Amino acid sequence: MRTLLVLAGAIAVLLTSAVTASAGIWTPVSSGTTETITALDHRADKTVFGTANGKIFTLAGGQRATFPGLAIIDLKLNPPGTIAVAVLTGGKVARSADGGTTWGAATQLQTYNSTQDCSSLDGPFPLTNLAEDPTAVAWANDTTAYLSNNLRGSLHRTVNGGGAWSEFSRAASGLCKLDGGSSPITDIAPVVGSDSVFFIKQGFGGTFFTSDALVSSASTRGESVNCFDKKPSLAVDTANSSRLIAGDRCTGTLSLQYSEDSASNFIRPQVVPTTPVNGVYDVAFTGGTAIWVGNGGDIFTSIDGRNAYVQRADGVNATRDWRAVSAYSATNAAAAGVGGALVTSTAASTIPDLIAPAGTITGSVQATAGQPTTYTANVADNAGGSGIDPASFQWTATGVPPATGNPAAITFPSAGFYTLKVAFKDLAGNAAEATLSVTVKGATPGTGGSTRVTRTVQVPGGSITLGAPKACVAPGGSFTATLAFKKSRKKGTKKVKVTKVEFYIDKKKVKTDKKAPFRQTLTVRNLKAGTKHTLKARATIKVRRGKSPKKSVSASFSVCA
Repeated sequence: MRTLLVLAGAIAVLLTSAVTASAGIWTPVSSGTTETITALDHRADKTVFGTANGKIFTLAGGQRATFPGLAIIDLKLNPPGTIAVAVLTGGKVARSADGGTTWGAATQLQTYNSTQDCSSLDGPFPLTNLAEDPTAVAWANDTTAYLSNNLRGSLHRTVNGGGAWSEFSRAASGLCKLDGGSSPITDIAPVVGSDSVFFIKQGFGGTFFTSDALVSSASTRGESVNCFDKKPSLAVDTANSSRLIAGDRCTGTLSLQYSEDSASNFIRPQVVPTTPVNGVYDVAFTGGTAIWVGNGGDIFTSIDGRNAYVQRADGVNATRDWRAVSAYSATNAAAAGVGGALVTSTAASTIPDLIAPAGTITGSVQATAGQPTTYTANVADNAGGSGIDPASFQWTATGVPPATGNPAAITFPSAGFYTLKVAFKDLAGNAAEATLSVTVKGATPGTGGSTRVTRTVQVPGGSITLGAPKACVAPGGSFTATLAFKKSRKKGTKKVKVTKVEFYIDKKKVKTDKKAPFRQTLTVRNLKAGTKHTLKARATIKVRRGKSPKKSVSASFSVCA
């Protein structure tokens, strides 16, 4: 009964064909209270809600009523929004004849045979006050509404806009038209404008259906959620009465359920991206958009019933415990919960952007050390995605100062092979990167390219020349130092050669080279930006006879500020 049905490729198709979110779809709204909001009805022209402390508010007008010692369990406006009904603990119901602005006193509901099971035939029984708490209220048309409660087999109905309520499931004889067995009915989902009504009971979310407003007994439909002792919620799609969703307060994905065959069978939507489900407290299904809300910031939306997308609110509301949800169209919805939190959305049908963008880098694969080279990231988001975040471009390569923006001028400090990387994001925060391999020629970093400063001194049999960077060296960067020996062409010159070169930065020996050409890459890792330093090379010279002399040559260089 709970087989997971996922259409192949459904996610990919939806993500490329539907409008996607560029950011969180929920906007926080000041509710005017810090009490937990337990009931909510959101319309285009008004929002009415009730709290666990028995207070009723309108978003535009603040507190409208208070019922001391009671809690608001559910609250609904009739289809035109002219009458509001609230059900309260203690078996009570309250009514507003002006759409939630002013409220009358709470009245006591009554029922038959409240102490025995529906199978008893020991009646007739008199009407007595209902001792159980109501569980839900829902409107079938402008004047007819249904009310469920925690007494097995008990349901109430009004046909005059909430002016009077009568028990219409339990009979004076002791029988019940709708008997949930050992479980009470916890939610009601009328098909507005008809006599058809769906019901859901506590035990494993068993569902029932009547097409004649319970003139005859309700038929049993499929089980939905996996809990057995919580409070399942049920909603029928206002755009298609064969589609329903259910939710319950157990943890796990079995607390999310969807039916497309009038509650005969339910399936478990795939949660996208995969995340734990912390327990569902309320559901709404309007204009084809399904919404589940619950603990730990859980808000899931779906337009196909097969995929439930995680749509958390932002900031502190990302972990909020939500208690109620309401929608008046496929795109317009509100959710409310603990601490008086209230958020609204005008994009409830939006599928979140879950696909990272892609791109490549264009620019020269041959660069010169010390000379800036311009590179461009050519990136694109998925079709219908949120778009590229222009502030997200970050360019990096080993030993290269990071850069931002697009395009970017990159200066490689020394010759070698580099992997240039650019990281970027779309507006939904999905990250990606692209890379390019670059070969860098020339020894001098900074802005001087291959231009070098040289110092030459005479040695027996010739001269030695030290090549050092003319331009500044990037902090943490590297440069190439070279000592070259040139034999003298004068007749009678001694035959000599250089056998070893020691390189020094300031007074610290950093490299030794015993093989020509005497060329070493030196790093300015520990040198501060904006400082000047001395590069020295000490050459050991071998002559045919006698002691090998040593000769030093020095040049200065600076670290870029």
